Amino acid sequence: MPTEETRDAPSRPGRLRVLMVDDSASFCRVVGAALESEPDIEFRHCQDTSVALAVAAKFGPAVILQDMVMPGVDGLEMIRTYRRHLATEHLPVIVLSASSSVDQKTTAFLVGADDFVAKNAEHVELLARVRYHAGRYLAMQREGLHRHPMARRGSRTVEPKGIKEPVLIHDVVGIDGAHALHLVVTEEELAAPRTPLAFRAYVFEDKAKGAVALEGWVLRVSKRCALVASADPLELDKNLQLTLLSATGATLAEDVFAKVIRVNEVDGHYELRFTSLSAQARAVLSASVAAR
Repeated sequence: MPTEETRDAPSRPGRLRVLMVDDSASFCRVVGAALESEPDIEFRHCQDTSVALAVAAKFGPAVILQDMVMPGVDGLEMIRTYRRHLATEHLPVIVLSASSSVDQKTTAFLVGADDFVAKNAEHVELLARVRYHAGRYLAMQREGLHRHPMARRGSRTVEPKGIKEPVLIHDVVGIDGAHALHLVVTEEELAAPRTPLAFRAYVFEDKAKGAVALEGWVLRVSKRCALVASADPLELDKNLQLTLLSATGATLAEDVFAKVIRVNEVDGHYELRFTSLSAQARAVLSASVAAR
């Protein structure tokens, strides 16, 4: 069974190539025997993470099976490495792990894994997942979609609760290049409220409502979103509980829940998306955006 030591040997044309990166030679032999029992699959394995990227670039697999726990560089760092290099950035990566903890699965997906399979899974399940991911990858290659960059409207870094490292999120709106496939992006239409509308808000931290009230004015509003102004800074992706107030401070509606989706710290303006509204709040907002 070919390993990294035979990586210069020519691969066989027309075969579905699978590369396994795992430091256990015995486990690689077991997986390889199962996959190569299929006449159209060519299997190679690499036990050294320091050469795994070079092996992948030379072999040209349609899918990588990546062990999670390895000496030196672990599986998570290997996935990050694949995603940073042109030859492997779009390759499907299936994580193989003896553990199936939710935290480990979540972290693997966040750093760029395409699938997660327990090492004790039935071979028929692993084969099905290999064929599924490899098939999609090869189909996209035939269409040339991997050669065209994503069209992005913006990117930002977030720090999800329970995840040790920040995650980069891209706002993808299509594919550039010859295909020029762009999604239709519609902006929410906001209008100035019919009468002045103020608010008092509390920020949630780890599902607990903060004790300090923030105040401001609703500049523009729809039934789903609002543009607000506040002298108190609000952070992106924070969840809020608001009370809508009249210009005199009278309570108009309570139990308005929203998320901060855009921040303009220079002007002190923030865009909110409502996530839950009481019946009273819906009535106030409907009246505020009713046709004049």
